[in-house]
Amino acid sequence: MNIKWKLSLATAFLFALGACSSSSSSAAEDDDTEYSSSAKGESNGGKSSSSTSSAACKSLTEKNLATPSNLQVIKNGENKWVLIWDYSANDDRPETGFVVESLDMSDSLPKWKSVGSTNAAVVMYNLEGESKSGKYYRVSAKDDCGVSKATDMVEIAATGANAITNADLATPSNLKLENVGDNMWQLSWSYTNNENRPEQGFKLQSLNLDDKSPKWSDDGTTNKGVHVVKIDGNKKGGLLFHVAAKDDKGISEYSEEITIPRVTDTTSSSNSMDLAVPTSLKIDSIGVNKYQLSWSYTDNKNRPENGFKLQILDVNAKSPAWAVLDSTNKSVRFFNVDAIKHGGKYIRVAAKDSKGLSTYSDEIQVPDADTTKVAGEELDLAVPKNLVLDPLGNDEYRLSWEYTNTPKRPATGFVLQKLYIANGKNWEDVKASVGKDVQFYNLSAEDCNYYIRIAAKDSKGLSDYSNVIEIPKIGAEEGEEEVATPPSELTISRIAPSVWELSWNYSDASDDPNRKFIIQTSKLKDFKWTGLKSPIDGSVRRYYIQGRDKIETYYRMAVVNGSDTSAFTDAIQLTPDISYRDYMALEVPVPSEKFILGYTTAYEADQDTSTKDDKTYISASATYTITENFISKYIVESEYTDTVYYEARWFTSLENFNYYKGSCEGKKTSDKCDSCYWSETFPYQEPSITKRFDESDFADEDKKTTILASCKNRSGYDADEHSLLYSASTSADKWEEIMAHETGMSMCIPDYVRGICGYYVQIRIVWKDINGETDWSEWTQPFNIADISGADDLCSPSK
Repeated sequence: MNIKWKLSLATAFLFALGACSSSSSSAAEDDDTEYSSSAKGESNGGKSSSSTSSAACKSLTEKNLATPSNLQVIKNGENKWVLIWDYSANDDRPETGFVVESLDMSDSLPKWKSVGSTNAAVVMYNLEGESKSGKYYRVSAKDDCGVSKATDMVEIAATGANAITNADLATPSNLKLENVGDNMWQLSWSYTNNENRPEQGFKLQSLNLDDKSPKWSDDGTTNKGVHVVKIDGNKKGGLLFHVAAKDDKGISEYSEEITIPRVTDTTSSSNSMDLAVPTSLKIDSIGVNKYQLSWSYTDNKNRPENGFKLQILDVNAKSPAWAVLDSTNKSVRFFNVDAIKHGGKYIRVAAKDSKGLSTYSDEIQVPDADTTKVAGEELDLAVPKNLVLDPLGNDEYRLSWEYTNTPKRPATGFVLQKLYIANGKNWEDVKASVGKDVQFYNLSAEDCNYYIRIAAKDSKGLSDYSNVIEIPKIGAEEGEEEVATPPSELTISRIAPSVWELSWNYSDASDDPNRKFIIQTSKLKDFKWTGLKSPIDGSVRRYYIQGRDKIETYYRMAVVNGSDTSAFTDAIQLTPDISYRDYMALEVPVPSEKFILGYTTAYEADQDTSTKDDKTYISASATYTITENFISKYIVESEYTDTVYYEARWFTSLENFNYYKGSCEGKKTSDKCDSCYWSETFPYQEPSITKRFDESDFADEDKKTTILASCKNRSGYDADEHSLLYSASTSADKWEEIMAHETGMSMCIPDYVRGICGYYVQIRIVWKDINGETDWSEWTQPFNIADISGADDLCSPSK
C-alpha cells in the first residue's frame, strides 16, 4: 500500500475511526490475554477453527503468512491514536485478519498481551484512553491456522503527546581521539544511518567533573555527514565529551563518553602522548617454510604499549587491502609466520594500548614457500583419483583414472592390486605394468566379485593407494542400471559443539527410486568398515553426525542400485580441527569500555576549610559492552543449540581481596588470595557486564557492616561535628580532632574503592548443544580496569 495514500486515508477517516466499534471495543482494550503463534491457530479464543482441518493447517503452515510492515501511529485527539500498517498478502495463504498486541515495561513481569484484532484487509486500529500511553505496540497477520511474525514495535509515549516509532536516530559509536599537535585533538566517531531516519548533523556535549555541580553542557554541532571536530586541549583538557545524532525531530541517544587529555606539560613535543612506532622489522628462518618475525621497540614513557597488532597484505589478491593478521601481548616482540600460508605477502606492525594504535611500521615481505620440500622431506607422489569402471561386453571391463603429477616428483608408472573378500583381507599385486602416460587398464570378470585399487610409482616407492572399485562377477545381472560413478565432494562441516554435517554431490540428477546411498565408518581406515543400519534415500545429500565419540572416525560412501554398488569414495576423517561454518564461527568478542566514578564532598579532605568542594571517591564501576563479533543469530536459532551466552573471567593479583563480594577460586586464606579468579555469565540478549565497588559493599562475612560504617568506626567520624570545623567558637584541640576524623574518612573509603583498579577481565562466547557438549571462543586479551579512560583519577591519583 502506498504510504502517502494511507496517511491521507487515515487523516480523512480519523473521526470515523474514533466512532468505529468493530476495530476496538472496550472489552478488547482491557484484555490481558497472551497471544502467541501456533500451528493450530489461536483465532477463536485459543481454539482452532472447526472449519479448518488439521491436515489443511499442516499443508498451510508450509506457506508462511506474510508479515505486516511499516507500522505507524497517528495522534487523533486527546488520548486517542490510530495504528496503521502495510500488508502484501501471500496468495497461497491469505490472512483472515490482524492481531494487535501491547507491551507494558512497567509490569512486574513484562510480556506481550493481546489488545484486539481486525478483519481481513483492515489495516488500521483505534486506541483510546490514557491507559494506552506508555506502552509498545506491534501487529501480526492471522488466519485459522496461526499468526505471522510481528511487525517492528512502535511506542506511544507516557505523556500521550507523541508516538516514537522504531525509526529512531542511530547512536554514534567508536569515539576516537588523535593528537594533531600543540595540545589540539581531533575527535571522530563512527555512524551508520537508520535508513528510515537519516541524521542531519551531530550535537556534542561536555562535562567538567571538577565543577561544584557537574552537568552536561552543549558544546557545538556539526553538519550532516561530518563525523569529526577539533578540540583545544589547552581549554578543554580533562573534560568528558559525548556525541548524539540530530535531525529536525530531535536527537539520538548519546554515545559513550571520551576524556580529553589534560595538559600536563606545555613544553612537551606534539607527539608526547603518541605510542612509539615499532622499527627494525626482520624475518629469520626457524625451519622449513617457518619464519620468525621480530622488531625493535622503545616505549614512550608517557604512553607505554600494551601489546602489538599485525596486519598483512596480499598484493596478488583481486582487491589488495591490509587485513588483521594477529596480535601479541605486552612486550612480546616476535611472531611466527608460516610461508606455506603467507609466503610472498607483506606484514607491518603497530603498538597498541586501550586507547588505540601507533602509526604502523615499515612493511616486510615473507619469503616465498619452498614447494620442493615439506618439513625437510621430499614431497610424496600424487595419488590416482576418480577410478571409473566401464563395461566392454562379454564380462570385460575397462578401468580408467585421473592423475596429476606432483611438481619435482613425477610418476614413472602405475601398479594395481586386487582383493578377494572370500579369501581374507590381503591385497595381491596384479602382474601388470602400466606406463606413466597410460591411465586405463582392461580387466575380466571372474567367478566372484573382487576389488581393484591403484597407486603411482617411481624409483623411490609408491604413492598412497586410490579409492577402491568393485569388479562384478561373471554373468552379473543385466538390465539393472549401472552405477559407475561414486558420490563426489564428500565434506564434513561442524554445526554445533558435537554435531557435524556430512555432505556430498552426485552427478546423476535423475529420479530413481531404487538408488540409495550407503555410508561406512571405520576407526582404522583400512577395511574394518561398519555400515549404517539403513541406507539413505537417493534424493538426500547430507547426513548428520552426533557425539564427540565420533571424532577421529573415517567416513566413506557408495551408491547402491539394486544389486549394483559403485566404488566407495575416498575416506574422509572427522577431526577435532574441522571448523564451523563461517556464519556460525565462534569469533572472539570485542568489547567497549566505560568507567564511572561517584564522589561526595561531605568530608574535609585537604584540611583547608576555605575549599569546600573536596572530592572523596565513594564508588566506581567498570562496564564492558560487546560491540563486535556478537553471537551469531544462526547459533541462537539452530535446532542443535541448547544455550549460548557470554562468560566473563575476572581475576586479580591483589593480596587483599574482598571475598564477601563473591567466591574467589584462587583464594588461599580467609583474607588473602593468590591470583584470585572467578567467572560470571551474561546473556547474549544483554551483552554487557559491570563490576562495581561502592561504600555500601559489606566489610564482614555476616554482611552486617558496610564499608561506610566500617570506615566511620575506624576513623571516629561524626557527621554532626562537621559544621564545627567552620565555627569560630571551636577550640583548636577540638578542631584538630574533628579534622583527623574527616581526613581518615576521606582516605578510608577511596582506599577500598581503589581495589577495583587491580581487577582484570577476559570475555568469551560459550555454546552448549542439545547433547550437553560445550565449546568456546578464545578468551579476549585481559583488560585491566585501571586502563579504561577516566580511571586515572582513582587508580593513579598522582597523574
